[in-house]
Amino acid sequence: MNEQSRLRLISPYSTAPRTGEIRLGIHFKLAPRWHVYWKNSGDAGFPPIVVFGKTEGLSEPELLWPAPARFELPGNLVAFGYANEVVYPVRARLSQVPGDVLKLSADVDYLVCEVDCVPYRYTLTLDQPLAPPGRPAEPDPAIEPLVTAWWDRLPVPATAVAGVTTAGALIAGGAAGPLLEVRVDGVQSGAERPGLFLETHEAFDTGRPEMRTTDGGVVFRVPLRPKVAGRALPRETGFAWTVTHLVHDGRPLSLEARQTVPQRAAAAEALPEPAASPVLAALLAVGAALLALWLWGVLDLRETAGEGTARPGREALGFAALAAVLGLLYFLSRQVSFEGLAWIELALLGMSLCAWLYRKAAGRRTLRLVLGLGLLASALAVPWLADRNRLIGHILSTQEESMRNNRTKSAMLLLLAVLGLAALPAFAAAVGETAPAFSLKGVDGKTYSLAGAKGKVVVLEWVNPNCPFSDRHAREKTMSELNKKYGQVVWLGINSTNPNSRDYMQPAEQLAYDQKNGITYPVLYDETGQVGRAYDAKTTPHMFIIDGNGKIVYNGAIDDDPSGRKARAERVNYVDGGLSSEMTHKAVDPATTKPYGCSIKY
Repeated sequence: MNEQSRLRLISPYSTAPRTGEIRLGIHFKLAPRWHVYWKNSGDAGFPPIVVFGKTEGLSEPELLWPAPARFELPGNLVAFGYANEVVYPVRARLSQVPGDVLKLSADVDYLVCEVDCVPYRYTLTLDQPLAPPGRPAEPDPAIEPLVTAWWDRLPVPATAVAGVTTAGALIAGGAAGPLLEVRVDGVQSGAERPGLFLETHEAFDTGRPEMRTTDGGVVFRVPLRPKVAGRALPRETGFAWTVTHLVHDGRPLSLEARQTVPQRAAAAEALPEPAASPVLAALLAVGAALLALWLWGVLDLRETAGEGTARPGREALGFAALAAVLGLLYFLSRQVSFEGLAWIELALLGMSLCAWLYRKAAGRRTLRLVLGLGLLASALAVPWLADRNRLIGHILSTQEESMRNNRTKSAMLLLLAVLGLAALPAFAAAVGETAPAFSLKGVDGKTYSLAGAKGKVVVLEWVNPNCPFSDRHAREKTMSELNKKYGQVVWLGINSTNPNSRDYMQPAEQLAYDQKNGITYPVLYDETGQVGRAYDAKTTPHMFIIDGNGKIVYNGAIDDDPSGRKARAERVNYVDGGLSSEMTHKAVDPATTKPYGCSIKY
């Protein structure tokens, strides 16, 4: 149907049953590297929206969700969904269907993404013959195996599998904030590492799951951050999850559960300790790095040290010490979290840089004192970081696993640190917290800052004219009309697109685009992505409302219509409602929603 995807409404029957359950499917075939979404799409995108037409004798069809995969996106964003091919199973019931043909139709709105995203809308139809009265249904040999294969990939309710249990706990009081722990007992890991996929939660943003196997199953822990700052952790709350790539009784298994999860103290139970201590490995890495620097003649704490040289034999030993550092980093990559490894690498780099500058600063006592303290602090930070990030192994996609292996084997410590920093996770700026300060230049050549709007209500809108969602709202003047309606509000657009992205638009082009679409508020350029990352803006558009005291009071989508299917009057415009509440000194409700659109190309 288009260059990125093809889809059709399919049936596994040559002749379908006249009564009882009927199975159907929405079949997608995708171009290489493109994907569609699970019911929780992750940080960007949205799941397919399927609306079936009315068919006499057919109950409301139910769209089901096979076990998903994880996709890494630019800007440390993550998406959940399906690549290459997927059949979304559909279940319905038949009773007293008139005639011999079941006429089916479905309107499908969906988003297909690689790095860029493209929305599509199609109406699918199917004329399904019914079996003669009194005769059984007949399978379609070409379609039935396909539907069955994807039906078999549906997660099984945990309560339906004998010998398997799953339970969750909300762990309060941890050093890094609350955690969700999910245990599955009575299973083993499959050929691929088990994955945990959480459905969207109204009160929490969720971080990357971390997993460790136990004697009887697997345990996941997921960092949580309340979407509204300052709220106490509930005694219990509902979570829904799917766990993939398990094995039970020698057969592959995916489980799903929806439970009320109780709170428990952080010290009530801990994950098993690893066999070897990451702190010891970190200390050995520091020692090996210092030895390499000394052997190379870089590290010399004598007051009269000059440029220094290293004899060939010592240079060779220095490279041997460096090899030991890399081996220890490889070991640590299995003992500490992914972001912990990145900070360890950065601390080692800082230690090396301080040692090199210390030699250069011979005779300058104050500077050498500062650099010496910096070297000591960096060295001490390495075991501290290893201890702080110990115990839990990060769930890695194949791409992440390859990236980590390449980084830990590389002789370029700078490259290790840079790649590690690129993997640092982020949480959304929470409602109730102080909005991060910024100062950016607009396409009009002027500089705008949050401090310059002190005392005023501010709306931030992340934009990308090459994103279909952002472009649709620009053409429909959704934001422009709100800007005019609330003239006392400071409305700022921010474009955080990386200049190396094919989505990047030169400021002059952005200005022309704004003039064409009647956008009169300033649009600022955040080419480094620093401001976007500070707010953890994920999509275009992504909206924030900041009150006169500089606190975030809304974070999320512009409205409740990602597909643009609804008439303007039928949409719930969250920003309109939030500004109305703010102007009348009422609490903004809802204060958080899930933003939709294209992922920001950091």
